[in-house]
Amino acid sequence: MITKPFLVYYEPEEIQRNVWYWRRRSAGHLDGADLNAEEEKACHFGEQTVARADRAFQAIYGRPPEPREWTTLYLLLLRNLERDPSYYDYLLSADGHGAVRPQYSPHSAPLRRDVRSRHRSSQVLPVVLIGTVLLGAVSIAAVGMGADFPILPTMGLLGIGFLGLALAAPLMRDAVDVVYVCPECGCEYDNGRIERCRRCYLEFADATSPWTQSHWSSLRPRAS
Repeated sequence: MITKPFLVYYEPEEIQRNVWYWRRRSAGHLDGADLNAEEEKACHFGEQTVARADRAFQAIYGRPPEPREWTTLYLLLLRNLERDPSYYDYLLSADGHGAVRPQYSPHSAPLRRDVRSRHRSSQVLPVVLIGTVLLGAVSIAAVGMGADFPILPTMGLLGIGFLGLALAAPLMRDAVDVVYVCPECGCEYDNGRIERCRRCYLEFADATSPWTQSHWSSLRPRAS
């Protein structure tokens, strides 16, 4: 059997999509229309390898993998099982109990809407304020030294700067971003018109636009 080189880098998204695809397949959450060659071609590890890795991880750690473990501990299990399917037989019971299962059924969970403050706006205001103060300080120093400095244009710029700060500060302080979060895997989206999670394949009950093959093609993981 030909196996992939051990020292190959995978993005966490690649591993999670791979694992969740086979989890959904095993749980019967993907109907016939979803079982296409493009999705399976994107998987680096097969269905049985994922199923045994789930069981092994649960047996060793007693919990699902955390985000940082997808490309470390969990990936190590996948690679070991790909080389030798019996690698963790000493941990796994014959009946397969304890395997990690998808938490939600299709159409059972809506996207979660999160409203978040734009923290980057808090960095803009100090920069604008410092610039305005520096402009005022330079103007005062130039006048004090008797330099030929255009007073009226400078005062106009200072007035516009402070007026802009007074008007923009409340707006920027209250600025928020709305994101939509998958309740199962935490994948974030800019809008709520998504039918299926691109990472864990959970179908969203309140989606209004169809999920098509073109969505999947645009989200294919990059070649390692």
